[in-house]
Amino acid sequence: DGLKIGAVTSLSQVEKSEEVRTRYLALSEAIKAMAAPAIRNMGSIAGNLCNASPAADTAPPLMIYGAEVKLVSKRGERQVAVEDFLIGPGKTVISSDELLIQIDIPALDKNTGSSFLKISRVKADLSKINIAVYLKREDKVCRDCKIVFGAVAERPIRAKGAENMLINQPLTPALLTKVAQRSAEEIRPINDVRSTAEYRSKVAKVLTEEAVKLAWERAGGELKI
Repeated sequence: DGLKIGAVTSLSQVEKSEEVRTRYLALSEAIKAMAAPAIRNMGSIAGNLCNASPAADTAPPLMIYGAEVKLVSKRGERQVAVEDFLIGPGKTVISSDELLIQIDIPALDKNTGSSFLKISRVKADLSKINIAVYLKREDKVCRDCKIVFGAVAERPIRAKGAENMLINQPLTPALLTKVAQRSAEEIRPINDVRSTAEYRSKVAKVLTEEAVKLAWERAGGELKI
C-alpha cells in the first residue's frame, strides 16, 4: 500500500519511523543529516518540501521513490508528483487556495535499494550538493534506476542519461565509472554562495559512485572491484 505521511508529521517522526528506516532508507538518512534535533522535532516534512529550497534534503529521496503530494481546495483535490511540484527556488505549483495535506510514497518492489549522501560545510548544515539513488535489481542486472541531485540547480534534478546507462545492465566497476562521469556532465551545476560549479562537478562523480554502489548493495547485489 505504500506510505502516507500527513502534512504536519515532524521530520523526526518520519526519520524514526521503523517503516521508513526499513523500506525508505534514503529518506531516513536525508532527514537524519538535516539541521539540529530541535529543528527536526519542530519542522514538518511538508514544510521542508513547500519551502522549495534547491538544497532541501527531503526532495531527492521523495523523487527517487516516485512520491506524490495531495493538494486540496474548495475545487477538489489533485495529486502531483514531487518531481513536478518543485519548479524553482521558493516556488511550487501549489495555488493560493490550496493546501498540501499528505505525501504519498508508493510501495517498493522486492530487491530494491536506495541511498542518500550529502556534502556540507559542517554537519547538519545546508547541502553544497546531495544525491539520492534508487535501484531495482533482478539477478545481476539493474532493471530500474533513479538518480536525483539537490543543491546543484534551481530545483532538484534527475540525471536521466546516467540512469539510462544503468538500466538493463549488470553493474560493473567500469560501468559505474562511466555513470559517475555522465552524472557530473549532465547536471551542469551552478555557482552560488555555498559552492562553485567546478567543485560540485568533481564531487558529483564521487558521490554518484558511492551512492549507486551503496544502493546496489542494499538491493542485494555485489560489485566486485
